[in-house]
Amino acid sequence: MATIRPSTSYFTFGGGEPAYTSYAQRGGIPVVEENVAAVLELLPAFSSLRLMRQWAGITDITPDTMPIMGATPLRNLYMSGGWGTGGYKAIPAGGDTMAYTIANDAPHPLIKDFDLDRFERGALIDEGAASGVAH
Repeated sequence: MATIRPSTSYFTFGGGEPAYTSYAQRGGIPVVEENVAAVLELLPAFSSLRLMRQWAGITDITPDTMPIMGATPLRNLYMSGGWGTGGYKAIPAGGDTMAYTIANDAPHPLIKDFDLDRFERGALIDEGAASGVAH
């Protein structure tokens, strides 16, 4: 006779980063608590669910949480990186603007401020709220 098991559903969610830079790849309680609080704010019915596990890893986030896009000091080498957790939703526009940049060997107007040299110039982009990291 077959055993009838209750239906099981899994939800994966996450976001945020620790308050300090680390390459330890281990999770921290404050980040887990912030993520759970964000989920419960959006979906209060999830309050009866149990957290089965959490994991952590390295995300490529720049100091201003904005990607690096455009030409590098090496001829014919272009960069599009540092997207952190927002790349999956922004990459269609990122790909289009990088294609323009490579084809014209000049930055697309939308990405001219995202160059690698902004860190040397101290011209960080103050758009942390647009990164989608905060809940």
